Amino acid sequence: MDYEALVKDTLRKFKQAGADAEIFLQTGDSLEISVRDGNLENLKQSGSKGMGVRVFYKKKMSFVDSTDFSKGAVDSLVEKGLSLAKMAGKDEYNVLPEPREVTHRPEIYDPEIKRIPLDKKIELAKEVERRALSYHPLITKPEGCSYSDNSGKVIVANTLGISESYKATYFHVEIGVIAEKGESQQPGEYETGSRFFSDLMDIQTIAENAGRRAVAMVGGEPVKSQKAAVVFDRLTGERLLDGVSRALNGEQVALERSFLRGKIGEKIGSDLVTIVDDGIMNRGNASRPVDGEGVPTQRRVIIERGVLKGYFYNARGAARAKGKSTGSAARWGYGQPPGIGHHNFYLVPGELSSDEIITGTKKGLYVFQTIGFGVDAESGGFSVGASGVWIVDGKVVGPVARVAIASHMLEMLKGIDAVANDLIMDRSAACPTFRIKEMTIGGI
Repeated sequence: MDYEALVKDTLRKFKQAGADAEIFLQTGDSLEISVRDGNLENLKQSGSKGMGVRVFYKKKMSFVDSTDFSKGAVDSLVEKGLSLAKMAGKDEYNVLPEPREVTHRPEIYDPEIKRIPLDKKIELAKEVERRALSYHPLITKPEGCSYSDNSGKVIVANTLGISESYKATYFHVEIGVIAEKGESQQPGEYETGSRFFSDLMDIQTIAENAGRRAVAMVGGEPVKSQKAAVVFDRLTGERLLDGVSRALNGEQVALERSFLRGKIGEKIGSDLVTIVDDGIMNRGNASRPVDGEGVPTQRRVIIERGVLKGYFYNARGAARAKGKSTGSAARWGYGQPPGIGHHNFYLVPGELSSDEIITGTKKGLYVFQTIGFGVDAESGGFSVGASGVWIVDGKVVGPVARVAIASHMLEMLKGIDAVANDLIMDRSAACPTFRIKEMTIGGI
Protein backbone atom coordinates (compact mmCIF):
# COMPACT_ATOMS: atom_id res chain seq x y z
CA MET A 1 0.00 0.00 0.00
CA ASP A 2 1.18 3.53 -0.77
CA TYR A 3 0.95 4.99 2.75
CA GLU A 4 2.21 8.44 1.69
CA ALA A 5 -0.64 8.68 -0.84
CA LEU A 6 -3.13 7.55 1.82
CA VAL A 7 -1.95 10.27 4.22
CA LYS A 8 -2.02 12.93 1.52
CA ASP A 9 -5.53 11.98 0.38
CA THR A 10 -6.87 11.86 3.95
CA LEU A 11 -5.47 15.31 4.77
CA ARG A 12 -7.09 16.63 1.58
CA LYS A 13 -10.49 15.43 2.80
CA PHE A 14 -10.10 17.30 6.08
CA LYS A 15 -9.02 20.44 4.23
CA GLN A 16 -12.04 20.24 1.93
CA ALA A 17 -14.24 20.02 5.03
CA GLY A 18 -12.77 23.26 6.39
CA ALA A 19 -10.61 21.65 9.08
CA ASP A 20 -6.91 21.22 9.72
CA ALA A 21 -5.49 17.84 10.65
CA GLU A 22 -2.34 15.95 11.52
CA ILE A 23 -1.72 12.27 10.77
CA PHE A 24 0.80 10.07 12.58
CA LEU A 25 0.99 6.73 10.74
CA GLN A 26 3.07 3.75 11.92
CA THR A 27 3.79 0.42 10.29
CA GLY A 28 6.13 -2.21 11.65
CA ASP A 29 7.18 -5.77 12.35
CA SER A 30 8.32 -7.12 15.68
CA LEU A 31 9.91 -10.27 17.09
CA GLU A 32 9.83 -11.44 20.71
CA ILE A 33 11.85 -14.38 22.05
CA SER A 34 12.01 -15.56 25.64
CA VAL A 35 13.98 -18.46 27.10
CA ARG A 36 14.17 -19.90 30.59
CA ASP A 37 16.55 -22.54 31.87
CA GLY A 38 17.78 -23.16 28.34
CA ASN A 39 14.34 -23.74 26.87
CA LEU A 40 12.48 -21.60 24.38
CA GLU A 41 9.39 -20.28 26.25
CA ASN A 42 7.92 -17.83 23.77
CA LEU A 43 8.41 -16.95 20.13
CA LYS A 44 6.19 -14.30 18.61
CA GLN A 45 6.41 -12.49 15.30
CA SER A 46 3.83 -9.87 14.47
CA GLY A 47 3.11 -6.96 12.18
CA SER A 48 1.14 -3.84 12.96
CA LYS A 49 -0.12 -0.68 11.35
CA GLY A 50 -2.27 2.20 12.44
CA MET A 51 -2.73 5.93 12.26
CA GLY A 52 -3.72 8.54 14.79
CA VAL A 53 -5.38 11.72 13.58
CA ARG A 54 -5.72 15.04 15.36
CA VAL A 55 -8.49 17.17 13.88
CA PHE A 56 -8.58 20.94 14.45
CA TYR A 57 -11.75 22.96 13.81
CA LYS A 58 -11.96 26.60 14.93
CA LYS A 59 -9.60 25.99 17.92
CA LYS A 60 -11.49 22.83 18.84
CA MET A 61 -9.67 19.50 18.65
CA SER A 62 -10.44 15.78 18.51
CA PHE A 63 -8.28 12.67 18.29
CA VAL A 64 -9.25 9.49 16.45
CA ASP A 65 -7.29 6.44 15.33
CA SER A 66 -7.71 3.38 13.15
CA THR A 67 -5.92 0.24 12.01
CA ASP A 68 -8.22 -0.17 9.02
CA PHE A 69 -6.90 1.67 5.97
CA SER A 70 -9.72 0.72 3.59
CA LYS A 71 -11.49 3.59 1.83
CA GLY A 72 -14.73 3.10 3.77
CA ALA A 73 -12.92 2.99 7.13
CA VAL A 74 -10.88 6.10 6.36
CA ASP A 75 -13.99 8.01 5.23
CA SER A 76 -15.67 7.04 8.51
CA LEU A 77 -12.57 8.15 10.43
CA VAL A 78 -12.67 11.56 8.74
CA GLU A 79 -16.38 11.97 9.47
CA LYS A 80 -15.97 10.88 13.10
CA GLY A 81 -12.96 13.13 13.64
CA LEU A 82 -14.76 16.16 12.27
CA SER A 83 -17.90 15.46 14.26
CA LEU A 84 -16.00 15.10 17.53
CA ALA A 85 -13.91 18.22 16.88
CA LYS A 86 -17.03 20.33 16.34
CA MET A 87 -18.42 19.05 19.66
CA ALA A 88 -15.22 19.78 21.62
CA GLY A 89 -14.60 22.93 23.64
CA LYS A 90 -12.45 25.77 22.29
CA ASP A 91 -8.87 26.01 23.49
CA GLU A 92 -6.56 28.74 22.18
CA TYR A 93 -3.60 26.39 22.58
CA ASN A 94 -4.92 23.85 20.07
CA VAL A 95 -2.37 24.52 17.33
CA LEU A 96 -0.34 22.65 14.72
CA PRO A 97 3.35 23.35 14.04
CA GLU A 98 4.45 25.01 10.82
CA PRO A 99 6.97 23.25 8.51
CA ARG A 100 10.70 23.68 9.23
CA GLU A 101 13.72 22.44 7.30
CA VAL A 102 15.10 19.11 8.53
CA THR A 103 18.89 19.45 8.52
CA HIS A 104 19.96 16.25 10.33
CA ARG A 105 18.82 12.71 9.61
CA PRO A 106 20.53 10.40 12.12
CA GLU A 107 21.42 6.82 11.21
CA ILE A 108 18.71 4.78 12.96
CA TYR A 109 17.81 1.95 10.55
CA ASP A 110 19.76 -1.31 10.41
CA PRO A 111 19.06 -3.18 7.15
CA GLU A 112 20.71 -6.27 8.65
CA ILE A 113 17.58 -6.91 10.70
CA LYS A 114 16.10 -8.80 7.74
CA ARG A 115 19.20 -10.94 7.25
CA ILE A 116 19.98 -12.09 10.81
CA PRO A 117 18.79 -15.72 11.16
CA LEU A 118 16.13 -16.44 13.75
CA ASP A 119 18.29 -19.25 15.16
CA LYS A 120 21.07 -16.77 15.88
CA LYS A 121 18.71 -14.57 17.90
CA ILE A 122 17.37 -17.53 19.91
CA GLU A 123 20.91 -18.74 20.59
CA LEU A 124 21.91 -15.24 21.72
CA ALA A 125 19.18 -15.27 24.40
CA LYS A 126 20.17 -18.78 25.51
CA GLU A 127 23.86 -17.91 25.68
CA VAL A 128 23.24 -14.75 27.76
CA GLU A 129 21.26 -16.86 30.22
CA ARG A 130 23.93 -19.61 30.32
CA ARG A 131 26.69 -17.13 31.08
CA ALA A 132 24.65 -15.26 33.72
CA LEU A 133 23.84 -18.54 35.50
CA SER A 134 27.51 -19.53 35.51
CA TYR A 135 28.71 -16.12 36.74
CA HIS A 136 28.93 -17.17 40.43
CA PRO A 137 28.10 -20.25 42.57
CA LEU A 138 25.53 -18.17 44.52
CA ILE A 139 23.42 -17.79 41.38
CA THR A 140 20.98 -20.66 41.44
CA LYS A 141 17.91 -19.80 39.41
CA PRO A 142 17.06 -18.12 36.13
CA GLU A 143 14.34 -15.49 35.86
CA GLY A 144 14.39 -15.72 32.08
CA CYS A 145 16.11 -13.98 29.23
CA SER A 146 14.35 -12.17 26.41
CA TYR A 147 15.43 -10.87 23.04
CA SER A 148 13.25 -8.59 20.93
CA ASP A 149 13.62 -6.48 17.85
CA ASN A 150 11.42 -4.32 15.70
CA SER A 151 11.57 -2.36 12.50
CA GLY A 152 9.10 0.15 11.28
CA LYS A 153 8.26 3.28 9.38
CA VAL A 154 6.70 6.50 10.64
CA ILE A 155 4.92 9.11 8.55
CA VAL A 156 3.90 12.39 10.17
CA ALA A 157 2.14 15.08 8.14
CA ASN A 158 -0.33 17.91 8.60
CA THR A 159 -2.46 20.27 6.54
CA LEU A 160 -0.03 23.17 7.15
CA GLY A 161 2.58 21.46 4.97
CA ILE A 162 4.62 19.16 7.20
CA SER A 163 5.30 15.86 5.43
CA GLU A 164 8.09 13.73 6.94
CA SER A 165 8.88 10.04 7.20
CA TYR A 166 11.64 7.81 8.52
CA LYS A 167 12.46 4.14 9.12
CA ALA A 168 13.99 2.84 12.34
CA THR A 169 15.07 -0.40 14.01
CA TYR A 170 15.59 -1.37 17.64
CA PHE A 171 17.15 -4.41 19.33
CA HIS A 172 16.75 -5.28 23.02
CA VAL A 173 18.03 -7.94 25.44
CA GLU A 174 16.90 -8.41 29.06
CA ILE A 175 18.14 -10.98 31.59
CA GLY A 176 17.27 -11.83 35.18
CA VAL A 177 18.85 -14.31 37.61
CA ILE A 178 18.47 -15.06 41.31
CA ALA A 179 21.29 -15.42 43.84
CA GLU A 180 20.70 -17.39 47.03
CA LYS A 181 22.56 -17.25 50.34
CA GLY A 182 21.00 -19.08 53.24
CA GLU A 183 17.35 -18.12 53.23
CA SER A 184 17.98 -14.92 51.34
CA GLN A 185 17.16 -14.65 47.65
CA GLN A 186 18.16 -11.66 45.54
CA PRO A 187 17.24 -10.98 41.91
CA GLY A 188 19.70 -9.34 39.59
CA GLU A 189 18.53 -7.87 36.31
CA TYR A 190 19.99 -6.07 33.36
CA GLU A 191 18.65 -4.81 30.06
CA THR A 192 20.26 -3.13 27.10
CA GLY A 193 19.18 -1.89 23.69
CA SER A 194 20.52 -0.45 20.45
CA ARG A 195 19.42 0.76 17.04
CA PHE A 196 21.86 -1.63 15.29
CA PHE A 197 22.32 -5.34 16.00
CA SER A 198 26.09 -4.96 15.84
CA ASP A 199 25.90 -2.28 18.56
CA LEU A 200 24.30 -4.57 21.15
CA MET A 201 26.40 -4.95 24.27
CA ASP A 202 28.50 -8.13 24.13
CA ILE A 203 26.93 -11.26 25.60
CA GLN A 204 29.43 -11.71 28.44
CA THR A 205 29.02 -8.14 29.69
CA ILE A 206 25.21 -8.38 29.69
CA ALA A 207 25.40 -11.63 31.67
CA GLU A 208 27.97 -10.27 34.15
CA ASN A 209 25.97 -7.09 34.77
CA ALA A 210 22.95 -9.13 35.89
CA GLY A 211 24.99 -11.66 37.88
CA ARG A 212 27.11 -9.06 39.64
CA ARG A 213 24.09 -7.14 40.88
CA ALA A 214 22.42 -10.29 42.29
CA VAL A 215 25.55 -11.56 44.06
CA ALA A 216 26.50 -8.15 45.48
CA MET A 217 23.11 -7.60 47.13
CA VAL A 218 22.18 -11.10 48.36
CA GLY A 219 21.81 -11.33 52.12
CA GLY A 220 21.42 -7.58 52.55
CA GLU A 221 20.11 -6.08 55.79
CA PRO A 222 19.09 -2.53 56.72
CA VAL A 223 21.62 -0.08 58.17
CA LYS A 224 20.85 2.43 60.91
CA SER A 225 19.01 5.57 59.87
CA GLN A 226 21.52 8.31 59.17
CA LYS A 227 22.76 10.89 56.69
CA ALA A 228 25.54 9.69 54.43
CA ALA A 229 26.84 9.81 50.86
CA VAL A 230 24.82 7.93 48.24
CA VAL A 231 26.40 6.58 45.05
CA PHE A 232 24.00 5.81 42.19
CA ASP A 233 25.13 3.27 39.61
CA ARG A 234 24.35 3.71 35.90
CA LEU A 235 20.91 2.12 36.17
CA THR A 236 19.55 3.55 39.39
CA GLY A 237 20.79 7.02 38.44
CA GLU A 238 18.13 7.05 35.76
CA ARG A 239 15.60 7.82 38.51
CA LEU A 240 17.19 11.22 38.99
CA LEU A 241 17.23 11.89 35.25
CA ASP A 242 13.62 10.81 34.93
CA GLY A 243 12.60 13.32 37.57
CA VAL A 244 14.52 16.11 35.87
CA SER A 245 13.03 15.19 32.48
CA ARG A 246 9.45 15.29 33.71
CA ALA A 247 10.03 18.61 35.44
CA LEU A 248 11.33 20.08 32.15
CA ASN A 249 7.90 19.63 30.49
CA GLY A 250 7.30 23.20 29.33
CA GLU A 251 3.52 22.98 29.50
CA GLN A 252 3.65 21.73 33.09
CA VAL A 253 6.10 24.54 33.88
CA ALA A 254 3.63 27.09 32.44
CA LEU A 255 0.91 25.56 34.61
CA GLU A 256 3.24 25.89 37.64
CA ARG A 257 3.37 22.13 38.12
CA SER A 258 7.15 21.74 38.06
CA PHE A 259 9.81 22.29 40.69
CA LEU A 260 11.91 23.84 37.88
CA ARG A 261 9.41 26.62 37.09
CA GLY A 262 10.95 30.08 36.90
CA LYS A 263 14.50 28.79 37.16
CA ILE A 264 15.91 29.45 33.66
CA GLY A 265 19.38 30.94 34.11
CA GLU A 266 19.58 29.82 37.74
CA LYS A 267 22.17 27.45 39.12
CA ILE A 268 20.18 24.36 40.10
CA GLY A 269 23.03 21.82 40.21
CA SER A 270 26.72 21.52 40.97
CA ASP A 271 29.40 22.37 38.40
CA LEU A 272 29.55 18.65 37.57
CA VAL A 273 25.97 18.62 36.31
CA THR A 274 25.70 19.05 32.55
CA ILE A 275 22.66 17.36 31.00
CA VAL A 276 22.09 17.07 27.25
CA ASP A 277 19.05 16.10 25.19
CA ASP A 278 20.13 14.89 21.75
CA GLY A 279 17.58 13.88 19.12
CA ILE A 280 20.08 13.70 16.26
CA MET A 281 22.75 11.45 17.81
CA ASN A 282 23.82 8.89 15.21
CA ARG A 283 22.55 5.43 16.19
CA GLY A 284 20.98 6.87 19.37
CA ASN A 285 18.16 4.77 20.80
CA ALA A 286 15.82 7.76 20.89
CA SER A 287 17.13 9.57 17.80
CA ARG A 288 14.83 10.51 14.93
CA PRO A 289 14.89 13.32 12.37
CA VAL A 290 11.59 14.82 13.53
CA ASP A 291 9.52 14.65 16.69
CA GLY A 292 5.97 13.34 17.00
CA GLU A 293 4.57 16.43 15.29
CA GLY A 294 7.07 16.55 12.43
CA VAL A 295 9.25 19.29 13.96
CA PRO A 296 13.02 18.76 13.45
CA THR A 297 14.84 17.35 16.47
CA GLN A 298 18.09 18.85 17.72
CA ARG A 299 20.91 18.58 20.25
CA ARG A 300 20.37 20.85 23.24
CA VAL A 301 22.35 21.42 26.42
CA ILE A 302 19.56 21.59 28.99
CA ILE A 303 21.68 22.10 32.11
CA GLU A 304 25.22 23.43 31.70
CA ARG A 305 27.58 23.24 34.69
CA GLY A 306 24.54 23.37 36.94
CA VAL A 307 22.72 26.24 35.19
CA LEU A 308 19.26 25.54 33.72
CA LYS A 309 19.14 26.57 30.05
CA GLY A 310 15.69 25.57 28.79
CA TYR A 311 12.55 23.43 28.89
CA PHE A 312 10.91 20.94 26.52
CA TYR A 313 8.06 22.16 24.28
CA ASN A 314 5.75 20.61 21.72
CA ALA A 315 3.52 22.93 19.65
CA ARG A 316 0.81 23.19 22.29
CA GLY A 317 3.23 23.76 25.15
CA ALA A 318 5.07 26.38 23.12
CA ALA A 319 1.80 28.19 22.37
CA ARG A 320 0.93 28.29 26.06
CA ALA A 321 4.40 29.62 26.92
CA LYS A 322 4.37 32.01 23.92
CA GLY A 323 7.52 30.30 22.67
CA LYS A 324 8.63 27.91 19.95
CA SER A 325 8.51 24.12 19.78
CA THR A 326 11.84 22.55 20.71
CA GLY A 327 11.08 19.39 18.71
CA SER A 328 10.11 17.60 21.91
CA ALA A 329 6.70 16.21 20.94
CA ALA A 330 6.71 12.62 22.18
CA ARG A 331 4.59 9.79 20.79
CA TRP A 332 3.92 6.50 22.57
CA GLY A 333 2.31 4.92 19.51
CA TYR A 334 -0.21 5.99 16.90
CA GLY A 335 -3.09 5.49 19.35
CA GLN A 336 -2.21 8.46 21.54
CA PRO A 337 -1.93 12.20 20.84
CA PRO A 338 1.51 13.76 21.31
CA GLY A 339 2.85 14.66 24.71
CA ILE A 340 6.19 16.16 25.71
CA GLY A 341 9.35 14.16 26.34
CA HIS A 342 13.06 13.77 25.81
CA HIS A 343 15.19 12.10 23.14
CA ASN A 344 18.67 10.77 24.10
CA PHE A 345 18.84 12.39 27.53
CA TYR A 346 22.04 12.00 29.51
CA LEU A 347 24.31 13.31 32.23
CA VAL A 348 27.67 14.18 30.67
CA PRO A 349 30.38 11.84 32.07
CA GLY A 350 33.23 12.98 34.29
CA GLU A 351 36.83 11.84 34.48
CA LEU A 352 36.83 9.43 37.45
CA SER A 353 36.26 5.70 37.18
CA SER A 354 33.42 4.23 39.23
CA ASP A 355 36.05 2.44 41.36
CA GLU A 356 37.73 5.77 42.12
CA ILE A 357 34.39 7.15 43.32
CA ILE A 358 34.01 4.18 45.69
CA THR A 359 37.55 4.42 47.05
CA GLY A 360 37.01 8.13 47.58
CA THR A 361 33.86 7.63 49.67
CA LYS A 362 34.34 7.74 53.46
CA LYS A 363 30.91 6.29 54.30
CA GLY A 364 27.83 5.71 52.23
CA LEU A 365 25.41 3.59 50.26
CA TYR A 366 26.14 2.33 46.74
CA VAL A 367 22.67 1.87 45.23
CA PHE A 368 22.04 -0.98 42.78
CA GLN A 369 18.27 -1.20 42.99
CA THR A 370 15.42 1.16 43.79
CA ILE A 371 11.77 0.48 44.49
CA GLY A 372 8.93 2.95 44.06
CA PHE A 373 8.00 5.81 41.78
CA GLY A 374 10.68 8.09 43.16
CA VAL A 375 10.23 11.67 42.04
CA ASP A 376 7.37 14.13 42.44
CA ALA A 377 8.07 16.41 39.46
CA GLU A 378 5.82 19.16 40.85
CA SER A 379 7.29 19.45 44.35
CA GLY A 380 10.73 17.99 43.63
CA GLY A 381 10.41 15.48 46.45
CA PHE A 382 12.42 12.26 46.03
CA SER A 383 11.90 9.09 48.05
CA VAL A 384 12.48 5.46 47.06
CA GLY A 385 13.24 2.13 48.65
CA ALA A 386 16.81 1.03 47.93
CA SER A 387 19.21 -1.91 48.00
CA GLY A 388 22.92 -2.02 47.34
CA VAL A 389 26.16 -2.26 49.29
CA TRP A 390 27.63 -0.27 52.19
CA ILE A 391 30.93 1.57 51.85
CA VAL A 392 33.31 2.37 54.71
CA ASP A 393 36.67 4.06 54.17
CA GLY A 394 36.53 3.46 50.42
CA LYS A 395 35.77 -0.25 50.64
CA VAL A 396 32.59 -2.26 50.15
CA VAL A 397 31.86 -3.95 53.48
CA GLY A 398 28.56 -5.73 52.83
CA PRO A 399 25.11 -5.78 51.23
CA VAL A 400 22.29 -3.45 52.28
CA ALA A 401 18.56 -3.93 51.77
CA ARG A 402 15.21 -2.53 52.86
CA VAL A 403 16.31 1.07 53.36
CA ALA A 404 14.77 4.26 52.01
CA ILE A 405 16.63 7.23 50.61
CA ALA A 406 15.05 10.67 50.46
CA SER A 407 15.87 14.26 49.61
CA HIS A 408 14.73 17.11 47.37
CA MET A 409 15.73 17.08 43.70
CA LEU A 410 17.40 20.50 43.89
CA GLU A 411 19.46 19.42 46.91
CA MET A 412 20.42 16.24 45.06
CA LEU A 413 21.50 18.06 41.90
CA LYS A 414 23.50 20.58 43.93
CA GLY A 415 24.96 17.76 46.03
CA ILE A 416 26.54 15.80 43.17
CA ASP A 417 30.25 15.88 43.97
CA ALA A 418 31.63 13.10 41.74
CA VAL A 419 30.69 11.85 38.26
CA ALA A 420 32.27 8.79 36.66
CA ASN A 421 33.33 8.15 33.08
CA ASP A 422 31.24 5.00 32.54
CA LEU A 423 28.33 6.42 30.52
CA ILE A 424 26.85 3.90 28.06
CA MET A 425 24.08 5.10 25.77
CA ASP A 426 22.13 1.85 25.69
CA ARG A 427 18.82 3.46 26.69
CA SER A 428 17.04 6.73 25.98
CA ALA A 429 17.90 8.21 29.40
CA ALA A 430 21.38 7.33 30.58
CA CYS A 431 23.90 8.45 33.14
CA PRO A 432 27.30 7.45 34.45
CA THR A 433 27.84 6.45 38.08
CA PHE A 434 27.63 9.55 40.30
CA ARG A 435 27.76 10.41 44.00
CA ILE A 436 25.60 12.73 46.08
CA LYS A 437 27.57 13.92 49.08
CA GLU A 438 24.72 13.47 51.56
CA MET A 439 21.18 12.11 51.65
CA THR A 440 18.84 10.88 54.34
CA ILE A 441 18.96 7.08 54.60
CA GLY A 442 16.10 5.53 56.51
CA GLY A 443 16.90 2.12 57.95
CA ILE A 444 16.46 0.64 61.43
